[in-house]
Amino acid sequence: MHVEITKTEGLLRELKVKIPASVWNTRADAKLLDLAGKVRIDGFRPGKIPAQVLRQRYGQSVRAEALEETVQESLGQALEQQKLKPALQPRINLEKLEGDSVEYTASVELFPEIPEIDLAAIKLSKNVVKIEDKDIDEAMEKIADNQVKFVDLSKKRGAKKGDQVTLNYTATDAANGAVLLEEQGVVAVLGKGQLFEAIDAALAGKKIGATEECTVDFTEDKARNEYAGKNVNFSLKLTDIKEPEEFELSDDFAKTAGFDDLGKMREAVGKQIENTYATNVRGLMKKELLDKLDGLSAFDLPPTLVANELEGILEEAKREKPDSDPAALKAEMTPIADRRVKLGLLLANIGQKENIEVTDEEVYRHIYATARQMGAAAQQVLKFYEGNAAAIQNVRAGIYEDKIIEFILGKITATEKPISRAAFDKKVASEDESDAAKVAPKSSKASKKTAAASEHVHDENCKH
Repeated sequence: MHVEITKTEGLLRELKVKIPASVWNTRADAKLLDLAGKVRIDGFRPGKIPAQVLRQRYGQSVRAEALEETVQESLGQALEQQKLKPALQPRINLEKLEGDSVEYTASVELFPEIPEIDLAAIKLSKNVVKIEDKDIDEAMEKIADNQVKFVDLSKKRGAKKGDQVTLNYTATDAANGAVLLEEQGVVAVLGKGQLFEAIDAALAGKKIGATEECTVDFTEDKARNEYAGKNVNFSLKLTDIKEPEEFELSDDFAKTAGFDDLGKMREAVGKQIENTYATNVRGLMKKELLDKLDGLSAFDLPPTLVANELEGILEEAKREKPDSDPAALKAEMTPIADRRVKLGLLLANIGQKENIEVTDEEVYRHIYATARQMGAAAQQVLKFYEGNAAAIQNVRAGIYEDKIIEFILGKITATEKPISRAAFDKKVASEDESDAAKVAPKSSKASKKTAAASEHVHDENCKH
């Protein structure tokens, strides 16, 4: 076998490979001979079918299969010989199949050389969220709210905070009167943040059948696609009011929820809040870590990996913003694709060097945990993964990434910073807005999703 590198351009290499035709022919003959003992053809005894008949029936398909195997085997040998590490499956172009040799070219995109990073030198902040009694009180109040039943008004009166109202509305652009959205039978509880404050205020004190108008300013709101950048007029009609039945949290209720008493229930709720915030703290630390890793190194990215990543991001973004200009959307999302590929390669490099692996047991433990969380849909979840290699690979990739992140977090210096729950919530909201603004000044929820998205780990097992 003769191998020659004919092109070197960034991470791209082009190989020209020449194989003796006898290698292909020998493999094809062996396959045909093996086939002779397996196939059945009328008029011939098993194992006694003439070679000429076999060639007429199966020669073309056998030679095609033998050629593919020969090329793939030789390509692997050529890459090993040249010490090349492809980032994706090489593209092969057959140039010669006749005469004394088989010749082809292979375009190979390489994994870049990734610089070493001193993980111990990375410093992060770790928020320690203090859960106070008032936080548990709020959570218990929400539990109580969820248990409340609403009944018809005992006497005719206007709506007030805590009432469940049903309304119809039409939202129009205040500038030109264009209808933005219409909905019927919207059910919400006044004063619980389920409606815009202006609508809450407009309905307060109003009786069933009342019609009201109010305006909400969305000129600075980037998250609501229908209303963003507009002043919106709402035409409201109050069609029903129900009042809450009295309900009080008690030991008896706590027992129905599986606790010894209300005190034990409060303890469990407090622990749940702590666990939730521990997860959110880790999420912020992960984001800060990825930001630091992104800024600590620079290297070339395999163009096709970036293109594949960008294609997936654009598909999601187009679903969220179908009217967007394709060129503008591509320009908006390209930095995200670059970042995700870069960080994916960095994480994979660390994972390989540290021999981090994911076992089948970890994968199936995760799948079964997901199934349990789905409750009645558990069987559908399990059925979805059964025999679905791509879905299982995605689970494995997610676990692999988490294990790498945990390894890195164990190596870095993290300074604990106490913070109130309210301040932490504000910080998370600010981070979300910052992520969106970085990649899209006129961002939508699609940009938020992609900006904060998990980095895909790109390694030799990546199927891109």
